[in-house]
Amino acid sequence: MRRPLFLPSFFLFFIILLSTACQKELCIIEGPTKPPTPKYSIPGGWEGKFGRNADIPNLPFAANFKTNGTATVEADTQPFYLFGNWVLAGDSIITNYTFPAGDSFRFAAKFTDTVKRIEGYWRAISPATGGGTFFLVKN
Repeated sequence: MRRPLFLPSFFLFFIILLSTACQKELCIIEGPTKPPTPKYSIPGGWEGKFGRNADIPNLPFAANFKTNGTATVEADTQPFYLFGNWVLAGDSIITNYTFPAGDSFRFAAKFTDTVKRIEGYWRAISPATGGGTFFLVKN
């Protein structure tokens, strides 16, 4: 009596199908990899706007934070180039700077190394007056 040839072929086909199907499931389980989150540092150039009093920030404002703790600030439409210093206190960057005529100001903002924008408040240091809000974006 002769055996049918299709029976061994059927088992071979079934084994190939089963092993191939399992390999595809492994690919789906692994999934795509997540790209790393970018990190930003304070030193370097930042550009943005500032506003006086309750005004929305719309005047030119920029800062260049140096690794040695000094800062150069460029403000207003004229513009003024101001020199000062900065420090990271907790999660806040605090910068003091002085105009050529002697008036001193301070700005402060929360800094997070995964965000390249800071927003905060600036104010005059007595006897000067004034204050408002600002934002800066890392270049």
